[in-house]
Amino acid sequence: MKTVLTVKVFCLCWTFLILSFAVTAADASDGPLIVTAPSDWKIEFHSEPDNVYLIDKDTDLLMLTPLTVDLKSEKIPGYLQQMAKKFVEASKGDPRFQTGAKPFIEGHIVGVSFPVNFVLFGAEDDNKQVFFAFNIEGEKTWRGTFTGTADGWNKAIEMLKSIRQQH
Repeated sequence: MKTVLTVKVFCLCWTFLILSFAVTAADASDGPLIVTAPSDWKIEFHSEPDNVYLIDKDTDLLMLTPLTVDLKSEKIPGYLQQMAKKFVEASKGDPRFQTGAKPFIEGHIVGVSFPVNFVLFGAEDDNKQVFFAFNIEGEKTWRGTFTGTADGWNKAIEMLKSIRQQH
């Protein structure tokens, strides 16, 4: 009797564990984008006011929202430079954002079907602040921010690589 009860509890625990992974690993399928996140990250989509995706785990937060004005892909690096310069100016004197000689680095994410450009603050430490933008198939420009750890930024890169439009 004790063995049968133990086996039933064990099976019930595994069933619960498998179902919880299936629910938490789901795409944010209510919105215009499909974003795949690791199972320990939570995806929320809010259609009001602006189709906002909030994807988080602990202190790491990835946010996506469409730009109100669409930019061609070649204009995105200039847009991000302007954002970065405004951020540097606004954060002067804030000890959390001591920027040093080179306040931010510019980059792009390789391995996606559309270019994702970004500016990254905090290149030397574990706390990252990142602004990014991309244009999918010349239709809609999306922008976003990431705030969190270096490991969280690496996970965010993988999530950005997973993005595709709903059809």
